[in-house]
Amino acid sequence: MARAASASDPVASAYLTLRRARREGPDDLAAGLDRAQQQLEEAFEGRTTSKAEAAERLGVSAQTVDTWVERGLLPTVKDPRYARERVPLKLLMALVAEVEELRQQGRKRGLLIEALSRLETEGEDWGKEIGPLVERAGEPLDRSQYVAARRDSWHPED
Repeated sequence: MARAASASDPVASAYLTLRRARREGPDDLAAGLDRAQQQLEEAFEGRTTSKAEAAERLGVSAQTVDTWVERGLLPTVKDPRYARERVPLKLLMALVAEVEELRQQGRKRGLLIEALSRLETEGEDWGKEIGPLVERAGEPLDRSQYVAARRDSWHPED
């Protein structure tokens, strides 16, 4: 049997806030949306998701997420309930919203960097969290680790 949502459940509170804002009229709608977004972000605080789930939500491959994590562009945290590193849900959901908007605008490349940059300017809290990630994005890649991918350089064990 499903458990009933309590009034202290942040998701239920956000839902109720949205319902009320919808009835209150256009003047109160923006304030209601801001309250609901804040309630949902509080619900995401401290929660994590797998890198595979993050990849699915962002619409990229798991390998792409692994690359972003390795480059320090997408942070992961250790959740004692899981063996593997996980992605913070609050940041992921904010990135998903930004990436979706960028795709609707026709963007196809540099989505993560642009999404991080947008979040960084959104508010002081995001700025503190995302500033170091955006700085890392500006660091050049170590191209000395790259290898040629010419067909004549392939070996049977490749």
